[in-house]
Amino acid sequence: MSTMTRSLTDTFTEARARYIMGKIFDDFNSVIFRGFTTSATTLRGWRDDVQFVMERDALHNFELQFTNGSDRWVLRYEVSKNGSITRDDNSGGLDLYSIPSGARVNIVVEHDHTNTGVNQYLEARGWGTGGVFIAEDAYSDRAFSKEGFGVNRKLLGQF
Repeated sequence: MSTMTRSLTDTFTEARARYIMGKIFDDFNSVIFRGFTTSATTLRGWRDDVQFVMERDALHNFELQFTNGSDRWVLRYEVSKNGSITRDDNSGGLDLYSIPSGARVNIVVEHDHTNTGVNQYLEARGWGTGGVFIAEDAYSDRAFSKEGFGVNRKLLGQF
């Protein structure tokens, strides 16, 4: 009789986080170039803030939420640092022109609240509390990974 085991360990490194953020940056840049009502400066600030949190091993997930009346589209990114994500898809593949240009863009971030440096940074940057996640049940679209550290990108709505 034989048995097999697999252990999942923390695969976070700052270099791996930067690699993954490069792919997420492509999505942020697509949103910026698309030209929604949220300013490009605001979107770039959010992008930089997400990178700051991720590079400090404190990011759990975040959503870019687009709303136009009762219509919603969401890009959801879920961090995994236990080696469970092995796929490394190409970035991109989003048709943001299916979302009306007048849509409002919002971001919601879940992070490790025990990381004092991240808490202080986000507070200084004007981040608040009370955001609501709306795409927990979104479908998985792509995965980005580097040596076991990765992010699942999920979509809600037609992109």
